[in-house]
Amino acid sequence: MIQNDSLIVHVGLPKTGSTTLQRHVFPAIATIKNITFNPESLQKLLGKIHLLPDETGAQLAQVKAELAKGSLLISNEALVGFHPDGWEAFADRNLEIFGKDATIILSIRDGEALMKSWFLEMFKQGVQSSPVHFFLKKDVFVRFKAFRAPGLPTHFSVDDFDLRRLYALYATRFEKVYLLPLETLSEGKVLQDVFALNADQTTTLRAQMKAAKRENVAYSARGVQLVLLKEKIVRMFGLTGFNVMPLDQILDDLDPEKSKILAETQRFDRLKFSSLSYQNKRKAFARKLRRKIGYWFSIRFFIERILDTYFPYKPYQLPDGIYRNEELNAKNRQFCADVIREQRESATGYVPPGVLLPQGKTANHEPAI
Repeated sequence: MIQNDSLIVHVGLPKTGSTTLQRHVFPAIATIKNITFNPESLQKLLGKIHLLPDETGAQLAQVKAELAKGSLLISNEALVGFHPDGWEAFADRNLEIFGKDATIILSIRDGEALMKSWFLEMFKQGVQSSPVHFFLKKDVFVRFKAFRAPGLPTHFSVDDFDLRRLYALYATRFEKVYLLPLETLSEGKVLQDVFALNADQTTTLRAQMKAAKRENVAYSARGVQLVLLKEKIVRMFGLTGFNVMPLDQILDDLDPEKSKILAETQRFDRLKFSSLSYQNKRKAFARKLRRKIGYWFSIRFFIERILDTYFPYKPYQLPDGIYRNEELNAKNRQFCADVIREQRESATGYVPPGVLLPQGKTANHEPAI
């Protein structure tokens, strides 16, 4: 295990302000504290280590070599796992990768709001069009396991989405776990304690968060209706705009041998433009222009840049007919409320596991040998 007091890892959850953290907050903190944030070489390795077999331990050895290079701040919401039924396996792997002395940041938010955002992101990406088919009971979800690609949340197991259980998985494996509710992110108290920021630095950080542009905003109710209308029309011609995720490319990128070929053919996209040869600059510019033109003429551009920008934004609401597990939803809401209350009443943003977890669930977890 990596024994490193200067290793701080934000593991997710997705749709809890992670884009704002990664683009505005964490880079500013990394500059203030003189630590390295999300080195590209490490991010590529972390993107594969949970999804590819590693019988020889070569991937793990590569990651540990990167972690040993110095003080690091890592933020990757995929580390927690997109599927709640796989959270425990991901937590075990994260313990193996980072070691129990790593400081973990686990961002959370109200369960119903988070699930809605999760669905809308998959809707925007063309992965899933129906919330009825997205939110499933545990037994129904299990049937889809054999048909889903690793890591892609095409369906969601509502019965596994237990925020207190998720916190317990990390609190019993790591020495220090901070919970970061989206609802109180802008207060800065948790980040102040994690990174030992002084009062002036915290005030500056709060101002930056307040001024930051909203990132990755979900489609409005009108936007969703427009996409579904377009889908209805194209299906008259035997076409569809959904389930078009390039799974073959994703799986190729995860394959160790094929990923080398992809990296070689796409290398000009990953280098600084100024360092490219003239021929590769032309290729890079042409590729970027094609992507831009494709976006400009897409329905996504119309929704994001026109409909949801210049017209009143009405949030999308999940329909009544979906499976919710109201009892678990209530428990998740109570857990978030408990976290926010305890953090506001404490001198710091850290809440000990014994305060939030039932007795008997705070014992340290040791991975099986």
